[in-house]
Amino acid sequence: MHQATSDNQTTRAEVNVDGSSSLAERERERQRERQRELRKDPAYAERQRERQRERYQTDPAYAERKRERQRERKRKLYQTDPTYAERERERQRELRKDPAYAERERECKKKQYRQSVNSTKNSGDLPLTSNLTETPQGSSKNLEDTVPPLFSRQPEGIFTVPNDPSQP
Repeated sequence: MHQATSDNQTTRAEVNVDGSSSLAERERERQRERQRELRKDPAYAERQRERQRERYQTDPAYAERKRERQRERKRKLYQTDPTYAERERERQRELRKDPAYAERERECKKKQYRQSVNSTKNSGDLPLTSNLTETPQGSSKNLEDTVPPLFSRQPEGIFTVPNDPSQP
């Protein structure tokens, strides 16, 4: 009965439009200060990380936007800040020395390769690599007749390179 309708409700910022916007500025400053304090709280930071991780995993559009923003940010930093570029190169060098990191990278590349091969098999295109051991019929005989072997096996099991390439 005595409740105001949404038409009658106004915010403090709307009321103060004709003068200075000091109320709105003070409110924004209070919010910034609260955020600064919250960011220092480890429990809050952990909750935020968990929310972001969950959203990143469940929302592909969000994940793509975030990746694109990160790529753009790094691209600009590389172009404008030479010290950043040097630090990043040094960090990568150090990471490559770590055996655990190298193993993770190998696994990741294997997984990507398998996915690309599987996607090409499913699409009907040729695979990225072909079996190089297969030779057309008759070509192996021609190779044997024209190309001398690079190594010859000695009786004691030592491989030697022939002096005259025309003699095996």
